[in-house]
Amino acid sequence: MKKCYLGLLSLLMSSCLSIDLDVDPVIVDPPFMKRIGKVSISTGREYGIGLTHEQMYKKLQRDRDSLDLEYLNIVGNRLENFDNLKERLPLYSYIVFDKNRGTEKGVQIWMENKRVKSISYNNGESLAYWPKDALDPIFLGESSKSVAEKLIRFQRKDKYAPYFERTMLNIKTVKEAYDEELDQTKEWYFGQKISNERTNHVYIRFERGKVSNIVIHKMRKM
Repeated sequence: MKKCYLGLLSLLMSSCLSIDLDVDPVIVDPPFMKRIGKVSISTGREYGIGLTHEQMYKKLQRDRDSLDLEYLNIVGNRLENFDNLKERLPLYSYIVFDKNRGTEKGVQIWMENKRVKSISYNNGESLAYWPKDALDPIFLGESSKSVAEKLIRFQRKDKYAPYFERTMLNIKTVKEAYDEELDQTKEWYFGQKISNERTNHVYIRFERGKVSNIVIHKMRKM
């Protein structure tokens, strides 16, 4: 039997672990993708099982180049306290805020190199700045720290406060430092391109503050 090399990278690249084949297509438009296999692992510290949130994050940082990993999607990373947003926002690439019920005017801000790359509504409308009626709105190209300062001010105003009922820091920039608030999250995920035709979708799940299992969906372009 072929020897399995240790570490998360080998887990993603190899097929020496058991794989449950699934020929039913999972369609994403675009492109069309089909799940061709699934790897689930719940033992092995070399893969990260049993590590704390911070230990797992640092492991992903060490493997960042080999995994070609820039961004980490964080599930359920809701922002409840804006007091430390000036320290937290520069660690992320994406913030979204909206009313609890969800609206077309919910705002998505994408940042690159700690500056605003794009602003848009949930309905897809691109914006040059937000809010449109503010004297000192958030602009494209603005630094993440300046954005944080403005968001703190806006969410304190009655006029804009409803749009911050549900605020999420969804995409973590892996090269940036760890955010201690991630200790409260239950799942992270990322995509890893294997070839032009194949991609791995990797889900890291936590229980009681430690990695409990890693699930990898092996996807192929149709």
